[in-house]
Amino acid sequence: MLCIPMVMHKNPSDKSI
Repeated sequence: MLCIPMVMHKNPSDKSI
């Protein structure tokens, strides 16, 4: 995903991006 904040922390990998 884009550099979205933790707002969409649905996936743990999100924080990596």
